[in-house]
Amino acid sequence: MSQENVEVLKAAFEAYSRGDLDAWAATADPDIEWHVLPEATDPGPHRGRQVILERGKLWRQRFGLRAEVLEYIDAGDYVIAPVRLRGQVPGSDDELALDEVYVSKFRNGKIVELREYRTKAEALEAAGLSE
Repeated sequence: MSQENVEVLKAAFEAYSRGDLDAWAATADPDIEWHVLPEATDPGPHRGRQVILERGKLWRQRFGLRAEVLEYIDAGDYVIAPVRLRGQVPGSDDELALDEVYVSKFRNGKIVELREYRTKAEALEAAGLSE
C-alpha cells in the first residue's frame, strides 16, 4: 500500500506543477486537512478539497508556483517529500525559490492530511522516523 501512496503523491505534484489543479485536488480526500507552516499569514489548518483547490489556484496565479520534489520517502501511511517550490516574485523578474518538506498522510488511496515543515529532520520526526 505504501508504494501506492508514493505514486499518488507523485501524481499530485506532477499535476500541480503542470497547472492541472483539478487533477491535483482529486488526489486529496474531500475532507483533507492541510497544516501550513506556522509562520504563514494564514496557517490554518485548512480543511476540505475546495479550500485547498482555491489556495492552489491563488498560488499558481500569483506566483506561477510549481514544485520540484527532491525525493519521496515511503513511511507506510505517510510519505515525506522534500520540495523546492519555484515561481516568480510578483511585479519583478526575480525568481522565487522556497524549500519545504511535506508529510502527507494517506487513507484509502487519498491524501487525508498534509503538514508542512522547514526541515527534513522535523518532517521525519513528525512521521515517527529519524534521519
